[in-house]
Amino acid sequence: MPRWEALTPQERFMSHVDKTDGCWLWMASKNPRGYGHFYYDGRPVSAHRYSWIIHCHPISSDQHVLHRCDVRNCVNPDHLFLGDQHSNVLDMHAKGRAASKKGELHGRSKLTAEQIEEIRNDPRSQSQIAKDYGLGQSHVSRIRRRENWTHVP
Repeated sequence: MPRWEALTPQERFMSHVDKTDGCWLWMASKNPRGYGHFYYDGRPVSAHRYSWIIHCHPISSDQHVLHRCDVRNCVNPDHLFLGDQHSNVLDMHAKGRAASKKGELHGRSKLTAEQIEEIRNDPRSQSQIAKDYGLGQSHVSRIRRRENWTHVP
């Protein structure tokens, strides 16, 4: 195998790719989320983004390279497509990748599911309940109308 300095960036990139029947898997370093990264001109670039650039065409910094196959370390240009930030977020939600933390799992939650049930069954006024739980009256109202904490039966 030739020395790294003798290889073009494209040759160096492809030396880290395992071509399967479908996906081309990036076998070198990956970030904690599983996306490959590659150093080009001394800067890190996402491996799937660099693959798009060398196999298709250059792209602007506001464009995103998305996966049809939903395999994070796939760099097969046939499995990639371009989109903007909005389409990237829509694609993430469509594929069930959005971190939706509800109820107690949400970092700013003040209540538990058990407390939600208590609030819904409490016969007192909303303002009295709100005072006891350190909430606003409108928040108690939304809980009782099941506009908030909809996942709690």
